[in-house]
Amino acid sequence: MPKVSVIIPTYNRAEYVTQAIDSVLAQTYTDYEIILVDDGSTDKTREVLEPYMDKITYIYQENTGVSAARNRGIKAAKGDWIAFLDSDDEWLPGKLAVQIRAVERHPQLVAHMVNVNLTNYNDPYPNSFSHCKFPFEGNEGIIDDPFIPHFTYRTIAMPVAIMCLKECAIKAGLFDESFVCGEDYDFVCRLALQGSWGYCWDELVVAYRRCEKTVSLSALKKDYTVTLRKQIKTHKKLLEYELTELERKVVLSYLVGCHRRLGLEFLLRGRGGEARKAYEEACSVRPELKCRIGRLIASTPVWFGSRVANSWVCIKRAIARAE
Repeated sequence: MPKVSVIIPTYNRAEYVTQAIDSVLAQTYTDYEIILVDDGSTDKTREVLEPYMDKITYIYQENTGVSAARNRGIKAAKGDWIAFLDSDDEWLPGKLAVQIRAVERHPQLVAHMVNVNLTNYNDPYPNSFSHCKFPFEGNEGIIDDPFIPHFTYRTIAMPVAIMCLKECAIKAGLFDESFVCGEDYDFVCRLALQGSWGYCWDELVVAYRRCEKTVSLSALKKDYTVTLRKQIKTHKKLLEYELTELERKVVLSYLVGCHRRLGLEFLLRGRGGEARKAYEEACSVRPELKCRIGRLIASTPVWFGSRVANSWVCIKRAIARAE
């Protein structure tokens, strides 16, 4: 049995998928299997994978999305540990070795994350830890309670950088297959409740944002209201877990914030009824002054609410530029 199962979901990435596989085959740690889940590709994916068929477990399924593809890979995995790799990204040769060394030294760890190079991702920050303003110092370390840091610093761990216990991924509920975007954040939130994590500041993953003609597995966030609705769903699900008082407080705070931002977004679009409903839901969670004011503005004529919302956004942008 391999110790690590590497799961690579792919969809119409014939141009890049072999580079991802090659980066796994180049690992200095070799006790792994590669499970590639083809999510209904219609390009030459199967053809370019032919030379690799003796090195990978190839699974084909009808196109159902990245969450379903990852879940299919997790269920087929033989290893105790799961590592995720997107089919257009790459690992550096020492990635798995660093993570295995960490979990062997610290058997209490249920997951480990490394830093991700974002210079090819058109990101203003050089890596994922800097992007999220990761607060923990030292090249390597342990986070005993990763849930609140994950919330506070907004997705400190990208799935492509994570290695986790298979049993914890299953206990966390796997990836939510109803999500077309935001599935990574949703899964990592629940995984962060499973136990201690290790981390390493070394950039051992290279992420790319390709200019592709095809639709990627994670649908592009064209509509911010969709993203906010998914975050609201995530936060509501988390409240069903056994949380500490502080964890519950943090989740409720973010839930209220998402409802408010959704209300503002609808005001900007002149959708007063939906804005009012969003602010009412925010008030039902926590009747803060901002929520009540938003509900009041959303009850005014559409043109007035939209004008107030636009003025508020302009003021916030001016303040941000001044700072």
